[in-house]
Amino acid sequence: IVNQTLTVSLTTHNDDAEAFIISEALHSYFHLDDITHATVKGLENISYIDQLDHNTIKSSSHPLTIHKEVDRAYINTNNKLTLTDRNKTVTMISRGSSSTVVWNPWIEKSGQMSDFHTDGYKKMLCIETANVYDNLISIDPQKSHTMEVQIITTL
Repeated sequence: IVNQTLTVSLTTHNDDAEAFIISEALHSYFHLDDITHATVKGLENISYIDQLDHNTIKSSSHPLTIHKEVDRAYINTNNKLTLTDRNKTVTMISRGSSSTVVWNPWIEKSGQMSDFHTDGYKKMLCIETANVYDNLISIDPQKSHTMEVQIITTL
């Protein structure tokens, strides 16, 4: 078993005299063998905004599997998620983040994207460490906020 680790962080500093509010996301795109064999654990029983269903709030008690277009913003998420595919496991550990966005364009939308292969949806999943919707961040003057994700891939 081989582990590979990547840590990415984003720091926003407020140089202004007044506080401001930000939303933020680190867009992590994962290459998969086959999207229909991928599972995301750690989002069970967490409310999400289904951006494909008029921003309806939903939740599921099951690990996430992808069998159609998905565009979800999970609110108040855990700091650890696990993506499993046929040949690898990816663990994401976040800090300074309270949201997770999951996206896959599926068949129709991927065919309309000029920078995306027609069947590219079969081989990818985007999981974003984020602060969105109810989890926006307020940064006081002369203060900073750092959001970080550690991605550990086990082959």
